[in-house]
Amino acid sequence: MSRKCPYCGEEVPTFSITCPKCYRDIPREEKRSERSSGHTVPDDRAPATVRYSKTLILFLSIVPALFGIMGIGQIYQGKGEKGVKFLIVGSLSFVIMAFCMYQMITVKGWAFLLLGLFLLSLVVYVATFLMQLFDAYARTVFRF
Repeated sequence: MSRKCPYCGEEVPTFSITCPKCYRDIPREEKRSERSSGHTVPDDRAPATVRYSKTLILFLSIVPALFGIMGIGQIYQGKGEKGVKFLIVGSLSFVIMAFCMYQMITVKGWAFLLLGLFLLSLVVYVATFLMQLFDAYARTVFRF
């Protein structure tokens, strides 16, 4: 049994979630069952699809990261545990970078050690930023 795409009219197989021609998401048809009282209730077997705004995901992943806060895009999508991990790693590396910058300005000793720690923290911060951005936008599964 097949159905038609509401966007382009192409025949779509029953169990397909995207159209094979225009690649857009096909809305699911919820099966309904009637109770003895005559009210209709949704069938529990069909999970509800939740749509997230890709623009908002990008905004929540980029703008807070400028201030050392990462993982908000994951938390918005309901991946709280992963978002908290990104938040901890990003905040920690951001604080270390800020500490090193402050110490390099005020204290003249240990400059090479502080510079090395700053650069290491910067690499970790940028890598974490790119990972959380890609993970939030593409919804990939990282074992992080």
